Amino acid sequence: MRKVVVLIGVAAILAAAAPQGGEPARCSIHKGLYEERQALASDPGGAAANGESAASGGATATAQRASLDREYARFFQGLSEAADSGSPTAIAACCAEAAEDRVGALACHLVAYLASGRTDNATFLSVFPSARKDAATLWDLDAIAASAASSHSPVPKAFQPKGPGYRYIDELFLLVLDGNEDAIVKYFGLADLASGEYARYMEEKLELLVREAPATLLTNWFVIRKHKARIKTVIQTFLASATPAETQRVTQAVRTLCGKDDPDCQEILHLFPKK
Repeated sequence: MRKVVVLIGVAAILAAAAPQGGEPARCSIHKGLYEERQALASDPGGAAANGESAASGGATATAQRASLDREYARFFQGLSEAADSGSPTAIAACCAEAAEDRVGALACHLVAYLASGRTDNATFLSVFPSARKDAATLWDLDAIAASAASSHSPVPKAFQPKGPGYRYIDELFLLVLDGNEDAIVKYFGLADLASGEYARYMEEKLELLVREAPATLLTNWFVIRKHKARIKTVIQTFLASATPAETQRVTQAVRTLCGKDDPDCQEILHLFPKK
């Protein structure tokens, strides 16, 4: 991944030296594209204030957003081709053209991380939002990618199967399962910002953590403890849906892993059935 980042600077120099004019490059995104799309989403009938009817203003906004999404679709196609080439140079060159766009940068971080073989966890984790408005950009990335797919424009395989926002969650959760402390902090932070289907999806992942990786829960309890209320709810959900055999397996695993004199373990044990 570090190699990819270095190459972005080289690609930017090459792009500046390239001849201008003609059709826009597939990987280029004009500055302010995402902000334009946000403005249309927040005020879809804004054209009515300029003398148009509400219906006409809404139709105009829809057409404008479709035009913006076509630019994103062209970018995703270029990014997809760069990723399919397997060349870090091609990915870096494409991403250099989109570095100033929040959606484009998010898409590039995911594609570059996976193309590098998941070697730079720190850089990958650094893009996760800490504010609700920034988390909204991650969810918007899904909507924009879906719009591109609906127009039959190729999108990177990294966006599959449910969309790039979900893929971000999946990759973050893999690091949680590995016991990466920073990933655990980022995961719970993002879960606090999620709503609707994204919130349910992240809760289901935590249930999987309880079901399949109780050792990770135990060894990282010092980080997870502050989210005890959420984990308690997740464990209760798991117990309500699990078979008696599953409940016994997980509960026994926790008891086996816990030392008698470990206060952290005793705290976790209270969340499971006594027998």
